[in-house]
Amino acid sequence: MAASYARASVVPDRGPDVPAVESRKGCDGIVPPVALLVQKFGGTSVADPDRIREVADHVVRCRKRGDQVVLVVSAMGKETDELLRLAKELSSEQPGREMDMLITAGERKAVALVAMALVEAGVPSESYTGSQAGFITDTNHTNAKIVEVKADRIRAAVDAGVVPVVAGAQGVAIQLIDQSPIAFDDVVFRDLTAAHASRLNKQVIGGTGTNGQVLGTSATAGIGSLPVTDVTIQGVYSAIANAIQTVHTTRFLPPEVIVMHPRRWGWFLSLLDTTDRPLFLPGANNGMNLAGVLSDVASQQVVGQMHGLPVVTDPGIPINVNGDEDVIYVLRSSDLVLWESGIRARVLPETKAQNLTVLLQIYSYLAFSAARYPQSVVEISGLTAPSW
Repeated sequence: MAASYARASVVPDRGPDVPAVESRKGCDGIVPPVALLVQKFGGTSVADPDRIREVADHVVRCRKRGDQVVLVVSAMGKETDELLRLAKELSSEQPGREMDMLITAGERKAVALVAMALVEAGVPSESYTGSQAGFITDTNHTNAKIVEVKADRIRAAVDAGVVPVVAGAQGVAIQLIDQSPIAFDDVVFRDLTAAHASRLNKQVIGGTGTNGQVLGTSATAGIGSLPVTDVTIQGVYSAIANAIQTVHTTRFLPPEVIVMHPRRWGWFLSLLDTTDRPLFLPGANNGMNLAGVLSDVASQQVVGQMHGLPVVTDPGIPINVNGDEDVIYVLRSSDLVLWESGIRARVLPETKAQNLTVLLQIYSYLAFSAARYPQSVVEISGLTAPSW
C-alpha cells in the first residue's frame, strides 16, 4: 500500500486531476489498459466559463483514450465564501440545516454548468447532488460524516457511457469554514495527490521489492542492459537502435516506447548539426535528415519520436546513478503490469483533535510486475549529466 499524509491545522475539497490509474499517470499516457478515472476539480478549476471548458476538453481527451470518467466538482471560485458572507450578514445564529442548504447551492450550480459544458463538447453527462450520487451522511449539520455510499446510480451512468458530475461539498472543521480566505483543502489534497503519484511512479521505476515497496523495473532480474561509452548523438542514437533490436530479437515482438528523463530529452533538443541546425524539430516543420521529432512540451506523456517510436519523458527516472548519470528505457510497455485500486482520501479529525488539527491521508493499493517478460525492457546506462 502506498500512502501520503499531511497535517494541517483546521484543514480539508481536493484538487484537480486525480486519476484512478491502471498503468499511467494521466489521460494522455501511452499504455493501453482502460481506467475508471475519478477526478476532483476544486473551485479554482471551475472558476469561470473558460476554465469549465478546459475541464470539458480534459474529459474529451480521457474519453478518446477509452477511459470512463466520474467528476467531483466544487463551487465556482470563491462562491462559497460569498454565500458564507451573506449568511453572516443576514443571520446571527446561522442554523446548521440552513447553512447546509446554502453551501450546497454553490456545488449544485457548478455541477450543472460543468455537465452542460460536457454535453456541448459532445460528451453525455448528468449532474448529481451528493445524495443523488448515493452518499449517505449522519444528521450532524455543518459537520456531517459519510456513513454509507450507494454507488449504483453512478455506476449505471458510467456503464451507459455518461460522465457523472457529482457535487463535492463535504463537512470540514468549522474554523476553516469561518475563517479561511481560500479553499485550503484544495491545496493540501492537490499536493498530497501529486506526492502520491510521484511516489508510485518512483516505485514502478526503482522500487526495491522490500519494506512495502513493489519491485520496480530497474531492479527486475533479467532486463537488458546496454552501457553507452560515447555520450554523443552518434553514441546514444546507436545505443537506442541497439536496444530496439534487442527487445525485438529476444521478445520476438517490437518495443513500443522510449522513456527518458526530461533532462536527457532537453539534451537531445539542444543538439545542432555542423551548420548549427537543430537535430530535433517540431513535427510541423517537416525537417530533413532529423534525428528525432518534437511533438509536445509535456511530462509523463508522449513528447516526440525517435526511431519510429514515441518518446515519453518521466522526471521520476533517477539522475544520480553512479553520481550524475541518468538512464533511458526502451520497452514493450504492454508487457508490464500495473494495477492500482484508485486513489482514496481520508480525513481523520480525531487524531489531532486536542489542538484543532486534522490528519489528511491519500492512499492506494497497488501491484506491479515487469518480470513476466523481462526481455521486454532494455536499460541504457552510462549517460553522464549533459552540459548546456
